[in-house]
Amino acid sequence: MHAMTKRRFAYFSGFILLIAILFILSIYLAGYIAESDVAQEIVGRFGYFGIILLGIVGGFNLLVPVPAATFTPIFVASGFSTFGIIAGLAIGTTVADLISYYVGAIGKHYSGFPESPLYEKIHTIREKHSKLLVPFIFLYASFAPYPNEAMIVPLAFMGMRMRTFILPVLIGNTTYNTVLVLGISGIIEFLKF
Repeated sequence: MHAMTKRRFAYFSGFILLIAILFILSIYLAGYIAESDVAQEIVGRFGYFGIILLGIVGGFNLLVPVPAATFTPIFVASGFSTFGIIAGLAIGTTVADLISYYVGAIGKHYSGFPESPLYEKIHTIREKHSKLLVPFIFLYASFAPYPNEAMIVPLAFMGMRMRTFILPVLIGNTTYNTVLVLGISGIIEFLKF
């Protein structure tokens, strides 16, 4: 193994170790918040910033398979408005998606992916169907039962600029959290005024 390969392997190993540590901490934190009266009180004390923080933790649903909207009863019991809960969760999950984007962008350089034949095929598809990408991102963030990281990290690997997908992801996260917080019947009632 020559020096460049050893260094790339060391960076990639460190990157994987960081992901593993974040995974363990995220699971621990989500479980702690869900089951702890003290944690619920702390979230209540932080106000809307606590909702945003919980949205960030829950936004890593590849790591933490518990949507942050699951904690809505805690927020409602603490006196937060429905609109504030939805906005806080949407902001938090979007911040988590941005972190995922940066992890993908950094990981791209250490993974060797840009040199692979698969990268060229994906890049060609992206160029060929670029007009469909923004609606796809919005629909995925809004309704897909899979973590946004499954879409965001490959986009980062492909070199997609954040400004292209940030608005569709934010609107999609808002739609997703609205559906989870209000439920379908709640949305219909809300739209009736």
